[in-house]
Amino acid sequence: MALDSVAVLVREQAFPKAGETFCRACWQVTAGNPFFLHELLLELREDRVDPDASPEELSRITPPSVLRSVLVRLGRIHAPYATPLANATAILGDGATLRYAAALAEIDPEAAVDALDALAAAELLAPGEPLRFVHPLVRGAVYADFRPAAAPASTPGPRSCWTRTTPRRSWRAAPAAGAAGRFGSDGDDAEGGGA
Repeated sequence: MALDSVAVLVREQAFPKAGETFCRACWQVTAGNPFFLHELLLELREDRVDPDASPEELSRITPPSVLRSVLVRLGRIHAPYATPLANATAILGDGATLRYAAALAEIDPEAAVDALDALAAAELLAPGEPLRFVHPLVRGAVYADFRPAAAPASTPGPRSCWTRTTPRRSWRAAPAAGAAGRFGSDGDDAEGGGA
């Protein structure tokens, strides 16, 4: 949907007095996707979000229905390293290189290429580099669901290189160890010290 159409829906469905900046933020976060826009507006109304919120603030909101939709699509991908690559990309943010995301996900470059192709075919990541999600809400859904500590030891990809500081909202990187930039487990650096 075009910006003008998004602005009409924002004002008709949720915020009659919404300004141009807020309508543009809703358009940017949803990329004009009608489903994402509808679900975002429901969530914004329910959470009584101020209609002056920035795109950055809106992109942190992940409506439950969008979360479920994204996770179902991610779960249907048969490439074994798609989920770890999606998780690493969500952590790193848009603009990361495939090489860096693969290193964080602890997968080899060839498997990362296959995973990227599968994620692009599922319309979760845009094809090619730099890596980016098709919508900020898709990134938010992957990011919100990432549970490194819950992954079984046999699951490929990042399990212990990120620790949760508050449930479903904030993450911090464990300190880098040496020039290789490897991460320790559970927030400890390679020397065994805490974060």
